Amino acid sequence: MSVLLEAEGLNFSYKDTPILREFTLAVNRGETFGLLGPNGSGKSTFLKLLCGLNRPSHGQFRFNGAEFISPPRQFREALGVVFQSPALDEKLTARQNLELAARIHGIAPADWKERIDSMFSQIGLSSRSEDAVSTFSGGMKRKLDLGRALLHGPSLLVMDEPTSGLDEASFRSLWELLTTLKEEKTLTVLVATHRPEEGEMCDRIAVIHEGEVTAVNTPEELKQGLAQDVVTLHSPCVEQLAAEIGNLPGVVVTTDSTAVKLECDEGAQMIATIANRVPREWVSRFQLRQPGLGDAFLKLTGNALDTAEAS
Repeated sequence: MSVLLEAEGLNFSYKDTPILREFTLAVNRGETFGLLGPNGSGKSTFLKLLCGLNRPSHGQFRFNGAEFISPPRQFREALGVVFQSPALDEKLTARQNLELAARIHGIAPADWKERIDSMFSQIGLSSRSEDAVSTFSGGMKRKLDLGRALLHGPSLLVMDEPTSGLDEASFRSLWELLTTLKEEKTLTVLVATHRPEEGEMCDRIAVIHEGEVTAVNTPEELKQGLAQDVVTLHSPCVEQLAAEIGNLPGVVVTTDSTAVKLECDEGAQMIATIANRVPREWVSRFQLRQPGLGDAFLKLTGNALDTAEAS
């Protein structure tokens, strides 16, 4: 696959605090590429640099091989953006919001109706096109915001935490729609997220930790370095429990304030072993599951996806 977008050696600081450090990655044409990291890791800062809202102190971008630091008009015309919060005017109807987007992008008024009607059909909101956005659910607002970002026919779609605050059904619905639109419109998608389940939707992922790209790979390849099972032991005495089972053969132990987590090859057998080894009151409940991207992130960076504060 040919490279569409590259970032090379980006550095950015805020009030003398480094936010991005030698940030480098390459996004292939036609793929869905994820930036996976907790709030405060630098994902949104990178997207702001890409969109021209901030300027890097060092480094550059390439789009279709053309270098830039501040995005030129040609790049901005090829870019669609779904912001962390929907960029919609809730006092307007859905149609009026798309008409405003059409005007901003210089689409000829004679083309508005056909293009907007087509977009409503694609995002499944034709029956609500004349309704005020204030009456929409969170999932519907996200779909309309996606339609707004795609109305002018961009080749690169950038999404910053697009499913933040959505329930599971809305999450699945939005990604089903995005997958369909991506195939129909030959889009390249760049999505920043802290959700492991959203990372699973991507073709490749850049693991972002403290402003640096720690690893780039497919979701499956990132998980290959983990054991077969993950056992989580919720406990009122985490330190004692971790000390007692930390020397068991074939396990990797990590802790947080409320639980001990183990990577192992035979999770069910390990639970039985622990039950016979420690006092019953040390474990309030346990969970057994296969490892996911959150576990891969923890192993690569030493931090959980949900531990950093928003910034």
